[in-house]
Amino acid sequence: MFVTEVLGGIPGLTGLIISSVLSATLSTFSSGVNSMATVLLEDIYKRLSSKNPMSNERQVLLSKILCKYSSLFIDKFHFIIYRLYSGSDWLFYSFCCFHGILFEK
Repeated sequence: MFVTEVLGGIPGLTGLIISSVLSATLSTFSSGVNSMATVLLEDIYKRLSSKNPMSNERQVLLSKILCKYSSLFIDKFHFIIYRLYSGSDWLFYSFCCFHGILFEK
């Protein structure tokens, strides 16, 4: 609200600021997912399967898989917590529409 009121008269500046905030949020989320996948790979998976050393290609593939499922877990966990502690459903419905989930209210 503040951005549109103060900087709304300059064309394009509102969009630039909003895109900057969204890109910073995405960067923070992706670095968190990447570090979570690295911890899972290095500290848990490698300790449990210490018999055979993994090739670099296998580590990259496993890291990508862990990133994907870590981000899905964080995404689902966030919306479960949001549904438990909020009274409105608009964010949950927008999440379902974004992920292509069709349902009837």
